[in-house]
Order: sequence, then C-alpha cells, then structure tokens
Amino acid sequence: MLSFVLDGPDDAPAILYLHGLGMAGWCWDPVRADLTDFGALVPDMPGHGGSAAMPWETLAHTADSVIDVVETLPAGRPVYLVGQSLGAYVGWLMLGKRPDRFARAVLSGFHIGHLRWRPLYRLAYVINGSMFAVPSLLWLFSGVLGDPQAGSRFVEGAKVIRPRTIRRAGIQAVDFRSPTGLTAPPVPLLAVSGSKEPGAIRLTPNRLAAENPNVDALVLDGRDHLWPLKEPVRYSAILRSQFKS
Repeated sequence: MLSFVLDGPDDAPAILYLHGLGMAGWCWDPVRADLTDFGALVPDMPGHGGSAAMPWETLAHTADSVIDVVETLPAGRPVYLVGQSLGAYVGWLMLGKRPDRFARAVLSGFHIGHLRWRPLYRLAYVINGSMFAVPSLLWLFSGVLGDPQAGSRFVEGAKVIRPRTIRRAGIQAVDFRSPTGLTAPPVPLLAVSGSKEPGAIRLTPNRLAAENPNVDALVLDGRDHLWPLKEPVRYSAILRSQFKS
C-alpha cells in the first residue's frame, strides 16, 4: 500500500490531498495548517516520498492505489478530494472509479481536452527527468516555489524520485484523455486554473462548467501552474469555501 499520513479530528470529514509531480505529501503542510478542523489523508503517490520504492506505472494504477488508501477510512466518513497537477488527473479518474466515496472535489491545474504543442511538452518531461539527477539544477528550479523552506524540502525529496518516474508520469499527464463514459464529474467539483497556465489547462475549468451543471470554474488572474504551492493560504481559503467541517 502507498505510504500515507492520516491525522486531524476523527469525527470530522477528511480531505484527501493528492500532490503534483516531483513533490510528495509534504507540499500540503501549509494548506493543512489552515484546515486543522478537518481530517487529512495525505498519500505519497508511487515513485514519490515514502512510496518511492513503488514504481510509477500508470495514472489509472495510481488511482486504484489511492482508492485502497481511502478504503482505510470508515465507510460512512465524508471524504473531500483535492488534487493539484498530477494529483488532479489521478483525482479525475478516482471520481469515475468510486463516485460514491467522495462528497465534493477541488481539482486544479489539469486538462481534459487536447493539449496544444503536445510533442514539446512530452520532450520537456524527458528533459525534466534528467534534471532530477542533477542537484544544482534542482536547486535552481526550487527558487520558483518562492519559499526557501519549500525549496529545501523539494530538493531533499527529489533525491528519492527516479528520472523514469518524472518521464513516465509527466508524459502520461500530457497525453491524458478522459476515459470513455467519464464526461462529467459525478460529484460537485470546483475546477481551478491560473491564467498563465498552458491553454488547455487554462480553458478546462470554463469548458467543464459550460457542459456540467455540477461544475464551478475558477480561473485566477496572473497565476501560473505552481500557484497553489506559492499561495497556500489562498488555496486553503478556496478549499474551506467548498467544504464543510
């Protein structure tokens, strides 16, 4: 089973936090600090953090692995699903696999339709995979997180992530297509993006909201793909607006 942390009040709804590529459950700590009245279920996905020894296979396999973690909770306990970037793709698949298990969801930084310049993004993940073997490049990238402590944790955590994990998971996200039959989320969903994200990601919230009455869209002006890590207080406020403790 995946490595995971479960804490917070047992009698409150639990928020399931799914991290992005190259991160691990630690990246949610600042958000969780503002949401201590909720339970927190925080897995490390395959190839990351405490689950680094488990090879990354596919998005669908990871969704099944996270569902196994969710099943450790009592069946009647409400679960809210939160996913950012890679975690959002996994979360979308989980909503299709187990729609009965989640009360609401917030997914940010993902796309459903065709991603323009797909070959270039695939190449970028091949390059990024190699970067994970070069500490000086990791330190250079860590600066974009905007917080020295987060940057240090990123570099330390990257030591256990294999380049193959970055390549495979990143390319699978680039190539993502929603499974046949899963055209609408089965639970209320807030889809979030930043105005500076790639076009398909930036447009996904409004496209989903236009097609599905149970989807709300939020596009944040001037934000890039990493904004949830740079602005955890704002992210936690968005989550609180969607969930009830």
